[in-house]
Amino acid sequence: MEPEAIVMLLPPLWLRRRWQFLAVYGIVQAVAAYLFALAIMTPWESGETLLIWLMPFLLTAAVLLLQWLFLLPIRRPAVSSTGVPILVSMAVGGLLIALLITAFVLAVGHILDAYGILDAFDVFGVGDPGLLLLGVLAGCWVISTPLLIAFSRRARRETTLQRVASGIFLGTIIEAAALIPLDALLRRREDCICHNGTFFGLVICGSVGILVFGPAVFLPLVARHRKRWYGRRCPVCGYDMRGHLTADRCPECGAGWRRPSDARES
Repeated sequence: MEPEAIVMLLPPLWLRRRWQFLAVYGIVQAVAAYLFALAIMTPWESGETLLIWLMPFLLTAAVLLLQWLFLLPIRRPAVSSTGVPILVSMAVGGLLIALLITAFVLAVGHILDAYGILDAFDVFGVGDPGLLLLGVLAGCWVISTPLLIAFSRRARRETTLQRVASGIFLGTIIEAAALIPLDALLRRREDCICHNGTFFGLVICGSVGILVFGPAVFLPLVARHRKRWYGRRCPVCGYDMRGHLTADRCPECGAGWRRPSDARES
């Protein structure tokens, strides 16, 4: 590739340092989360309480914290797809999936209750319905996290997190598309939208979507930037192979190193 073409692919000078890029990324993500929080708090503007005033800040902090935990494994390049950081990321991913499923159950349950199909299913009660929602959340989290951990062993960390983030973001779009007509049906029966199960479902979808949208866009850039780093390392232990490019095996762990194309060329 020509030097001019390489320069065109590079980010602006003011974003080439990692701390600068991360600062801009964090600010953009925080502003997006805060504006979304302000929008969803509109139905409660009449109630001047401390919690309502703090809610946008709390939601923004929660989004940034969960996103930081999700992106924790990519703080530096690594060949291994195991370890505590990737487990934390998969736990966050499992929690987001569980939230989406719980949001859908909440919305459908309120629809059934509003139309008299299940009169006893009081979504906002403090009894069994509340315990049911907590049970759905906990159960889905327990099931989805091990599945994501097993999935994370098949690829590099950046690629794995990108696929998880993209899949969850696609799920938020599909669920939001399903909840919008349900919300329209529910508003025919109830006037107050701020206590509707479909409204809370859309809020959860929007929050999860904002959280994973950043990683879904950011991680492909990270994976492309680190492609050369991985190309010079043993895919098993991460040993620097630049001094052993013609070796058949990694001198550190003994794993096979030379690709079929390398063997044909020699």
